[in-house]
Amino acid sequence: ILIRPYKSEEYPEAKYQIVEGSRRYIAAKINRWETIKAVIRADLTEEQAATINLTENLQRENLSFMQEVRALKKFKIGIVDDGLIARRLNVSVNWVKVRREASELPEDVQRDVELGYFTQKEMSELHKMRHKPEQMYEAVRTIKSAKIRGVKPNFQTVETKRKNLSQAKHRRPQEIFAMQD
Repeated sequence: ILIRPYKSEEYPEAKYQIVEGSRRYIAAKINRWETIKAVIRADLTEEQAATINLTENLQRENLSFMQEVRALKKFKIGIVDDGLIARRLNVSVNWVKVRREASELPEDVQRDVELGYFTQKEMSELHKMRHKPEQMYEAVRTIKSAKIRGVKPNFQTVETKRKNLSQAKHRRPQEIFAMQD
């Protein structure tokens, strides 16, 4: 396991903090091992320890989306550049962006995220509405209602609709007829 010296007012009896290998440590305790090999890294900063710990936890497959969001808060997500966080964790910038956007949603919406009501695209659309609470909560109700009824929700922010319309390719009638032939 990887540990570092640790002092805390909350846990005054603690001498070390496990940075990597907490599940191995628990398994050793369950199996009543008297010792476990540990590497002590006194040079680790809080951020470096958090990076190592989160990278190890991301390799587990059973972390929930919101557990990842909460873990990223240690990296000052939204303050530190998404690209820098992505490089440190060896994940894509979009992976970080989606979780940052989720962390910026109101807590009650985050609870719905945790319950699995929203896709990543829907969360991104909700994030665009975060400064317009009435519009965002109306979209939340629309999505949840549609999912409960078993139908696909259909909504977009005004900005996304404008963007999609501006990207639409305008064709002349001759082009359309040629394509149909």
